[in-house]
Amino acid sequence: MSADYLVYLESYGVPYGYSPVIARNAARKDLSDDVLRRFIAVTQKGYQMATVFKKRQELVDALMPRCEPKQTEEFLSRSMESLSSYFGTRADHFGHMDKEKWDKWVGWLKERGLIKDAGLNVDALYSNEFLP
Repeated sequence: MSADYLVYLESYGVPYGYSPVIARNAARKDLSDDVLRRFIAVTQKGYQMATVFKKRQELVDALMPRCEPKQTEEFLSRSMESLSSYFGTRADHFGHMDKEKWDKWVGWLKERGLIKDAGLNVDALYSNEFLP
């Protein structure tokens, strides 16, 4: 996949958001805070591993045996090509939610009438509580 096919929402006036976002259903009482912290820690470790690979092929080779469902080498290589610019250089910052970005995003949604609740508490939409 070449960069010619990528669509950047910022080009259309949509403020930067977070991708991917890991969400949980707060009604699921069977997921303890400890389980959530361990899940985030393992996910963060995977992200950190992805950022240390200097060559895309190294990352593809590491991912191939771990993908469920199985993926082709071509698919993984093209995915890494399109995603590698988003890995950034701050592996220690993985998962951190920034209040300013959330305020900007929710403000944009409200301006366009996509959120009707004027009293929406933006701070209740995200959490950094489970980060290691």
